[in-house]
Amino acid sequence: MQKRNFITTSSVEMVRIYFICLLVNTIVLIFANKIASQSVVFGTSVLTPTWSLFLSMGTLSLINLLFVPFFELVQQELQRDLSPKEWMIGYFLINFTGIWIISRFAEQFGFGISGWWVGVALAFILDMFQGFAIMLYEKEKK
Repeated sequence: MQKRNFITTSSVEMVRIYFICLLVNTIVLIFANKIASQSVVFGTSVLTPTWSLFLSMGTLSLINLLFVPFFELVQQELQRDLSPKEWMIGYFLINFTGIWIISRFAEQFGFGISGWWVGVALAFILDMFQGFAIMLYEKEKK
């Protein structure tokens, strides 16, 4: 069996994935804030809601992007491609952890959630929309 390279995603693809995730994260969180404004909050005394939205979702997108090589390493170790379900489970955990950590630094990022259950719900919704957007990107790329 031929040995695969550690990183198979090119730099240009990584940049595109970052902006796809940023767009999806931003849109989902805007709607989450409009629907449940008491549970998802943006802004502080020094950060405007718009700036805190882009700062926190840009950070979450960067966290998502940084795990792509690790998933590719897992694929290499298993000597098979991960299924979409495995990618989705992994990114659900990454999204929840990222949202939770970012919301713990609310003073710096201006993003707050009312409880862990909001983080789980946001992570699930983000996971679905990110998965859809990335699968659409992969389909268009081929």
